[in-house]
Amino acid sequence: MYHREALTIMCAMHAYHGLDPQEVISRREKYGLNEVPEQSQSNLLHEFFHDLRSQGNLLLAIAGVVAFSLGEYLEGAIIIISILLNTAIQVFQSYKANQAVDALKKLSSYEVRVIRSGQESRIPSHELVPNDIVYLEEGSRIPADGTYLGGTELEADESLLTGESLRIAKQPKESLMSGTYVSSGNGYMQVTATGASSALGKIIQKVQSVKTPQTPLEKLLVTLTGRLSLLGLALSSIVCTLLVLNGSEFAAALIISLAFAVAFIPEGLPLVLTVILSYGVKQLAGHKAIAKNIGVIEALGGIDTIVTDKTGTITSNQMVVSEVYYPAPSQTARHLSCLIANLCNHTTIVSSSTSGKGTIVGDSTEGALLMYSSAQGVDPMTTLSEWTIEGEIPFSSIRKYMAVLCKHNTHSQNRFAYLKGAPEIILHMCDRALIGDVVHPLSEVRVQEFSKVMESYAKKGKRLIAVAYQSHAPHASTEVPTTHYIFVGFFAIMDPLQPHIAEVVDASKNMGITTYMATGDHPQMALHIARLAHIASDHDTVITGTDLLTLTDAQLGHMILTSKVFARVQPEDKQRITQTLQQMGHFVALTGDGVNDTIALKQADVGIAMGMKGSDAAKEVAQIVLADDNFATLIDALHAGRAIIQKLKRSIMFLLATNCMEAGILLFGVIAQFAGVLSNTHASLLTPLQLLYINLVTDSVPAFAFAFMPITRLPHETSKKHSLQDFFSSRTIGKIVGTASLGIVISLAAYFYMLDINPVRAQGFLFSTLVAVQIWVFVDEWISQGYHKINTFFIVITIGMFAFHAVSMLYIGVVRSGYAVPETLNHIVSSILLASTILLAKMGYRVVREMLRPSVVRNT
Repeated sequence: MYHREALTIMCAMHAYHGLDPQEVISRREKYGLNEVPEQSQSNLLHEFFHDLRSQGNLLLAIAGVVAFSLGEYLEGAIIIISILLNTAIQVFQSYKANQAVDALKKLSSYEVRVIRSGQESRIPSHELVPNDIVYLEEGSRIPADGTYLGGTELEADESLLTGESLRIAKQPKESLMSGTYVSSGNGYMQVTATGASSALGKIIQKVQSVKTPQTPLEKLLVTLTGRLSLLGLALSSIVCTLLVLNGSEFAAALIISLAFAVAFIPEGLPLVLTVILSYGVKQLAGHKAIAKNIGVIEALGGIDTIVTDKTGTITSNQMVVSEVYYPAPSQTARHLSCLIANLCNHTTIVSSSTSGKGTIVGDSTEGALLMYSSAQGVDPMTTLSEWTIEGEIPFSSIRKYMAVLCKHNTHSQNRFAYLKGAPEIILHMCDRALIGDVVHPLSEVRVQEFSKVMESYAKKGKRLIAVAYQSHAPHASTEVPTTHYIFVGFFAIMDPLQPHIAEVVDASKNMGITTYMATGDHPQMALHIARLAHIASDHDTVITGTDLLTLTDAQLGHMILTSKVFARVQPEDKQRITQTLQQMGHFVALTGDGVNDTIALKQADVGIAMGMKGSDAAKEVAQIVLADDNFATLIDALHAGRAIIQKLKRSIMFLLATNCMEAGILLFGVIAQFAGVLSNTHASLLTPLQLLYINLVTDSVPAFAFAFMPITRLPHETSKKHSLQDFFSSRTIGKIVGTASLGIVISLAAYFYMLDINPVRAQGFLFSTLVAVQIWVFVDEWISQGYHKINTFFIVITIGMFAFHAVSMLYIGVVRSGYAVPETLNHIVSSILLASTILLAKMGYRVVREMLRPSVVRNT
């Protein structure tokens, strides 16, 4: 196993031996896992009785009591059974939804680097026990309370717990708190408290007692349901009054009016929302996108712009040193470059006992340097054992370099400072260069020559790491110098594109999504990579972090139109880019992996963290975590989000349209009887029992079936906004009213047709036709998404509903009413065929609409 530096070797193998396996077991038995026990959830029985008190169930219960009081025992029993069955379904679906979310929470567990028995390894954070020794680096989430043992300029961001935004420099023996982050530096911590005993654990236990507020989407649907409920109760009062005035007994009128209210109120909407979104979260997880809450799916549907980083997202994050540039190649330069690569490094390479291959534990770029050095015969472990590090300036995204002050163990009079980092920064810190075996002054001519070399590598899509050194007086200060270095050379590091990334970007363009790339790399290299990935065209330019300092918001907004690439940007620049795009009316998803990306991740409409290379801070802030850091996964997630929103829209439109059909038919019957248009043969065109059947079978089953509509991608997907925020537009309301009106007309036509032939069977024929109409509406809503959506599930559920409807009607007609089988079958088939006219009418309307639409609009 190769360790990062001499300090790491000493800490890991000597001062910090860590716990032995038996000690770990005994401490885990005593203290438990390093996790906060979740608030005990109410049992299923408690949830069942809680849901029984819903608005819809109370209305049904009143109707059931009235039915029993009138001696209608069968009707009353069916009402009570339907209440219990509906509630049981709701509790079961909520239970399954919670199970899906809990399973996803387990996927977001992170790993920590711990020293046990003198060896470093990675373990899940929940396996830590008190007295464990944990290695922390920039971006790490501190997994438990602990005592800082020592390291290099470790600073902690404790704003999560204290609200103080300033970084806090830590000295040995000072405390570190669980849930906070290492903002810079590195070092070791000894765990003192885990789980509920930690500072964060105590806060979480208090937070768990606070009820989670509703999301905006949930509030929207609750508001809709509430308003419809009030309207339904008002109309039901009118119905009851008209029935009494028309000669009906008050009790019977009350049952019918309550049935009307139940038919009008879409009490299943919140349940449909929960089930579809929860199943959608599970589908996203299947696409390797872990959504931290179900509400983020609604935001995913509206994304039309992506701001992505480069490394590991557009590229594969498999760094290799492709070549090394020296001003004049020599053995001295080669040896020095490998020495600097080994000592100026914070990464470990662990050799596998089975494959023999090394696994990089840490930064992939630093790992590539170690791999190259080892391949050149300069063993990192041997190098680290021969040198002692006396001081260090750790790498940061602001400094863009790392430096160490070292002395040789056998030649202590020899002390050197070694430096590596971004080429332009390193060259600025150098005043000499190693040419062959001789040191020469670094002239302006040579600087320009090196700059041309940098540009040539950048155009090839390669990243350069510059290395330099200087000798140091034996007894001088241990402060690491920042000037007067001797330039040695460049490591050219290549990170190939992700497989098929260009095709994926092209697919996102077909979805109406524009992609921007923001990276800290060299401008020419960033532009080259963006062009290879089809993010930027040959005419696009690149905007640098320096440019952003001089541009006004208006100027930046104008340049964004022709520039898809941002290079050498700071994390705060990403926030400004995101803000500018949002001000231009775009809905932005942003990918991030660093601690400093958290601001931009919060700014974005949807923050997306990298699951593999992302820091714990980024994962905490982001709403979605990509398990494989792949841009293709992000596009799949966006498409899945759009598809899930479409499912929600279809379910809501279906429920509203069918409920309006039932309420419209009832209202028409009451008003027609009161006006003398209809006789009093039937107190109501639909009985409470028939309405219960419709709500339970042809309303609920199709609405939930939309959750299982397949997620498939069209060759050219429209770029319209896929969001529920604009759902209740005049166009959508018009569609709901139009569908409901068409269903009412067809059903009433069936009623009046049968009324002339056989008045006794008119009510049953109306009911049969309405049920068939609603099934056909479900079929239309499904296939209107495209015939590619037709699958086995759709065929089975459609045939199953028609078959169940036919069997139910046969039972009612033959067993309950004593009608002949041939006549009953004829009525069933007739009602289904008559109801199919709604499907033909809606399909014909879409055909005509497409024919009248301009060809330019059709092709966009």
